[in-house]
Amino acid sequence: MPNAQQNQSQSNQKASPANQDNSGKVGFGNDKAKPIAEKNAMLDQEKFIRKLYTYGEGDQMNVEKFVSMFSDEGYMLDMASGTKFRGKAIGDSIAALARAFPDLHRELLNIYVAENVVVAEIALRGTHKGELALVSGTLAPTGKTIVDVPMCDVFHLEGGKIISFDCYNLPSVMLQQLGEKNMRLS
Repeated sequence: MPNAQQNQSQSNQKASPANQDNSGKVGFGNDKAKPIAEKNAMLDQEKFIRKLYTYGEGDQMNVEKFVSMFSDEGYMLDMASGTKFRGKAIGDSIAALARAFPDLHRELLNIYVAENVVVAEIALRGTHKGELALVSGTLAPTGKTIVDVPMCDVFHLEGGKIISFDCYNLPSVMLQQLGEKNMRLS
């Protein structure tokens, strides 16, 4: 006759349908939570991307560290212009924006993590105190502040590095806030 300890052990091995997703992984309650190791990995990926953003802030700008978070093959794609940056060019792009907006800040509104993908919803803020390179020319400093320019960044991570960074942004919102109607950012 099995003892109570054996029964407890056997019942711990069984999962009710409410605690199991289609992959057979056991979660906690009805939330179909990921196993602890997966949750920790997702948290680490979120922390990694949050650290990346600190290296791109105007007051903490560290282009070398920003670029070091990309794999050798990694790239940043500005979706509005279709321009793909690799290596040093990634840093040059980030630094150019920070020169135009020395107090540049990316307000992280939401971050979502699914396996190796991190998505960040952002509001870009800063004061235009430096030249801003545009497709249609260079915009001299206006002294105006941009507030809540919407952006969405999508990162793919592999081996603890960024392999792709797709930046979806609305340059028209930034230019409107800077009072420019006849220039194009991309």
